[in-house]
Amino acid sequence: MKTTVGRLRKLVNGAVDEAKVGAHASYLKKEQVREALQAMIVDGVRSGEITSQKDLDAFIETVTMATSALKMVPFDVYKRMSHDRR
Repeated sequence: MKTTVGRLRKLVNGAVDEAKVGAHASYLKKEQVREALQAMIVDGVRSGEITSQKDLDAFIETVTMATSALKMVPFDVYKRMSHDRR
């Protein structure tokens, strides 16, 4: 019985570790996107394109709309585009 419990514990711990790694990778990707958008905002403020909360809200709305549009583009289109740029 002790061996079975030990094996089960090892299996569960391994699965938890795998889930943590997957979650970590997913979090890092999201953080990279957030950092890129934040850099765009900082650049916009620096250049004078974003000068108020209203401008910032408009930028964020533009990003939201662009993201919605990107969701409608099938993967195959991006695949073809990646080959065209080589």
